[in-house]
Amino acid sequence: MELNIGPHTFEVLSDEATSLHLASEGRDGDSDLRNLRIRIRHDLPESLWRETLLHEVIHMCLALTHLSPRWSDEEEEDLVRALTPYLAMVVGQVGTARRPKF
Repeated sequence: MELNIGPHTFEVLSDEATSLHLASEGRDGDSDLRNLRIRIRHDLPESLWRETLLHEVIHMCLALTHLSPRWSDEEEEDLVRALTPYLAMVVGQVGTARRPKF
């Protein structure tokens, strides 16, 4: 699948070969701004697959806005891990929300 983040189109890879490679590194997913690619293990439960995708999207948002260099890798990971579950809870709701009519 493809996913647009800002003006960029990312390829999202999630297949058996990707899963084996990520599992061998002890990861559920990763992202690569240079190659506009996000990889997610396909063998994750659906909810974890979506949360991992969102996690990687947040990393790419930070990279695209040039905020990543403000933090160490560990600090960025802590920030992304903290934000992901909260954003996962509301992202669908925000996408379908409509302003009340008065």
